[in-house]
Amino acid sequence: MIKIKVLILIMLISGCTVQKYYLTSNPEMINSFQTKKAHDGYLLTLTETYHIQNKVILIPKENATEQVMKNTIQLIQSKNYYQLEKYLATVDSKDNYLPIANGLLKLFRKNYIGAISDLRKNKQSDIQYVVDVLCVDCEYEITLINSTDLNYYVFLQKYQDILDKYELTDFYKEIINNRIKFIRYKM
Repeated sequence: MIKIKVLILIMLISGCTVQKYYLTSNPEMINSFQTKKAHDGYLLTLTETYHIQNKVILIPKENATEQVMKNTIQLIQSKNYYQLEKYLATVDSKDNYLPIANGLLKLFRKNYIGAISDLRKNKQSDIQYVVDVLCVDCEYEITLINSTDLNYYVFLQKYQDILDKYELTDFYKEIINNRIKFIRYKM
């Protein structure tokens, strides 16, 4: 009985430290949280509520008004991944936003290798910083899955390189700094 309680406690604690991705074009969502409820299975114990900070993917408003990105954001927010996949199959292959949309779809489906492959086909230089952040996010997720000895400093440096390489808005600086804080917390 005690082993079960310890196992459930470990699952609850580890579940509290997993950020969830949130796609938006609204800068007000940068520091948003999702609520997670957990119950240990016993009849008389209360359900505990945890707040998990979102790992926000902010698509700049000027890019989010393009039809492909607009539909991608809307369908991912409503978790209609199959419908998005069908929609993207009908989009002209020459559309500049198609690689990003396909990459986002694969990221939310947790196909991180496929997401990196699609994101690297990006042709939009004005949104390249978003693509670079997403590629680092995917590399981080792949490493979490495949490695027991994670070198957090590599990812801290990659995020810092993005901060140094681009002239970012304060919103995007905050998004990257939130990722850096999360990794430092995990260390």
